[in-house]
Amino acid sequence: MTTTISYKTNRSEARILVDFYRAHLKQVVSIHRVMFEKLLFEEDAAVGPELAELFQDVGETYLKISERISENHSSHHTLQD
Repeated sequence: MTTTISYKTNRSEARILVDFYRAHLKQVVSIHRVMFEKLLFEEDAAVGPELAELFQDVGETYLKISERISENHSSHHTLQD
């Protein structure tokens, strides 16, 4: 019975974490989408240093998110083993 409770608790905690990541990712993607609309897709927008900075920021942001998800996924599987 303790194992069942522990499993349900772990699943609930994992679901909360997934929901948090999903909400965070939606927010990040929305912000980046607006920034790309302004710097890349507007008719009078010039391709310049601001766009390069945006690409760098987006890349770094997504790499950090990827690392956090991978770390969390690895630690979750380690706990189950």
